[in-house]
Amino acid sequence: MSKTPRIKICPECGVPKRISKENMWLDNGKIVEKKNPAHRMIIIENDSITGVFKTIERIIGVSIERIIVESERKLSYDYVSHFVPGLLIKLVRLTHIDVSSRSTVLQGQLMGFGDIEIIGKRLRGDEGDYVKLGVKDVWFPAALAGVAAGALEALIGKDCTATYEETSPGYHEFTTTVSTKDKEFEERLPLPEYSNKPGDIHLERCGTCGGPKALEGFEWKIGPGIIVNRESGQRMVVSGPGEHETIFNELEKELGEDITRVAAEAQRSFVKSGPFSAKDTGDLEGFRAQLALRGLGNLREMESTPEVLRLRLENSCLHPILIGLAHGLFELASGREGEVSWESAADGDLTIEVSPRA
Repeated sequence: MSKTPRIKICPECGVPKRISKENMWLDNGKIVEKKNPAHRMIIIENDSITGVFKTIERIIGVSIERIIVESERKLSYDYVSHFVPGLLIKLVRLTHIDVSSRSTVLQGQLMGFGDIEIIGKRLRGDEGDYVKLGVKDVWFPAALAGVAAGALEALIGKDCTATYEETSPGYHEFTTTVSTKDKEFEERLPLPEYSNKPGDIHLERCGTCGGPKALEGFEWKIGPGIIVNRESGQRMVVSGPGEHETIFNELEKELGEDITRVAAEAQRSFVKSGPFSAKDTGDLEGFRAQLALRGLGNLREMESTPEVLRLRLENSCLHPILIGLAHGLFELASGREGEVSWESAADGDLTIEVSPRA
């Protein structure tokens, strides 16, 4: 498909310099954008997120695609509004000369969204504006539709929607147009707010680019738009946890608190399929650094014995994912089925306890 884009790679750790330049790994377990510190980011296994949502759909028997698209649209709008310089956005809106789409597409490839190319567009400042993308090996079609809609909205200042279809195996076409968006969710799906307790996590830094040295454990295949965990072989994605949180929250409102347990169970099954190891729970500082590298929070306490796994995290996000992670790791380490319980405190702390099933 598209030619491998020219992008500066750190010669020491192999990470695209734009990734380490535009994001900050804080000492409290969070990753945030430098231009917009209120916007939190994570690095996570692609199959973890997609598997959770597919499991939820299967269990409840109803498509949640509209919720996914709208949630991603809101976060994408916020992200692109800060990522693209305001002067360029004004230039696009005043002159209708597109000077930013390619940069936005490249950013999607760096985040692991797939091999993206612009296959058609029209930007004249009226209702006929559109952008059409061709994407090979897309990370999550419904999510990318929302990302595309939010990105074009941020650039042209008009409401947009996106549709997609798989035109050949592994290849999708996305068409984003000026159109009235889904008003049903206009006042719903509020973006989450996260706690910001101070921390003392020390991640060793790359001496050249300044990003966490442990990022060298991921391989950025920029042309194909794929990030691979070198150890597990799992495909990774750089994303914002907020869009996923809003989906969980909306489903909880509609269907009850069992959604958290359903999502956690899906994550437990994923963890046991191989990307993680029982040894992860044997080293507090090592496990703490892993979670911080991914932006999932600050692991303050961990008790790990054959009879219990107890974790307490500050500044946590994606609670169903963390609950399922703990559940799966306990079962890997103990060789027994586990029973999990958790408590989400008002200050953002998450406490998880897993013990053998009675």
